[in-house]
Amino acid sequence: YLIVRFSHWHAYLVTSSLMGISICCVWGPYFARQWTARFHEMCAAWQVGHLLAPGNKIANPNVSHRMWRISSAAWNERRRRVSLVTGAVVLVNILILAPVSLMFTQWYVYGKMSPSCACCEFLLET
Repeated sequence: YLIVRFSHWHAYLVTSSLMGISICCVWGPYFARQWTARFHEMCAAWQVGHLLAPGNKIANPNVSHRMWRISSAAWNERRRRVSLVTGAVVLVNILILAPVSLMFTQWYVYGKMSPSCACCEFLLET
């Protein structure tokens, strides 16, 4: 906040765009790689790595396949509930983000457009 408040608008735009690009190109792949590494560490620590094969299929023939079978109606109901919850979360985020962003933008414009002391002295002289 302090860096943005006392910098020029052009510097703010360049900094935010570089930060956004670095999040997509650096942090995202790094996070995905760390997530996968942690998953494999946990599988090894819990000794369940033999249960999973590529594609999340059960590799151990001694494990019952009943745990993967689900009826089509139950699966559709689950997908519907997940999509409703996801939609609700997105809607709540938008409802929070839009007013907060608008208020910050209005405050920033008001701060930049408000008269400075030099302007007040000029108005007093006339």
